[in-house]
Amino acid sequence: MVMLRLQQMVAAKDWAALVAWHDAQSRSRQREAGRLLGQRLMVEIDDDDFWRLALALVAAHSRAHLGTCMRAATTRGERGRLVFEGEGFDAFAAWFKGSEATAEDVRKAATALIGAARRPEEIGAVWRGMGIDNARQRAEWLLATNTPASRYELMLTLRSLEADRELLSRVCRFLMRRGNGPSFNLAFYLKRFYGLDDVRGTFSLRLQPWQLARLEESFAAFCEVVG
Repeated sequence: MVMLRLQQMVAAKDWAALVAWHDAQSRSRQREAGRLLGQRLMVEIDDDDFWRLALALVAAHSRAHLGTCMRAATTRGERGRLVFEGEGFDAFAAWFKGSEATAEDVRKAATALIGAARRPEEIGAVWRGMGIDNARQRAEWLLATNTPASRYELMLTLRSLEADRELLSRVCRFLMRRGNGPSFNLAFYLKRFYGLDDVRGTFSLRLQPWQLARLEESFAAFCEVVG
């Protein structure tokens, strides 16, 4: 019954009716609907429809629906089906610049979306669309993820923070504690590039100065060396 009703409203693209129907259900049915939306229906629908449904849900009750929407976004990203462009995405991202969005809403959505992004350009679309222009905030949220695209974007973001040696050292140590190979490789790059002599550790990656400079030439070059 719940699945059929959701399918009908999704097929009709009647997002307002879907939200109203969801709010009128019992708690148990709301949980079932959230599971079906996050794991199936929002994963399967077209790109623009995904963002428009996500906006309708989040704008109605972000605390109840943001997690569902971001779980679906993560799954779509894993399947290469999350598109960071178009009117639907623009409208969804712009909502987080308004007064209705809380700081926690912005953090949850941004970290989920940059974690689901496959290319640095997609992370850039999140920053622009959601109005996140603070470099320290960007660095913090990039550190909360661990993908090739987020590592590359972190490397570029830190260039605008290079005067803060303490911050660079903290980032470097955080990456080392994470322990996986790519993070450790990026920590070595940061230590060498910024001359962070206070950061101690044994690094397996060895790069020549020309290789360090080449990392910023392209995402492909970065992935080839750092991972």
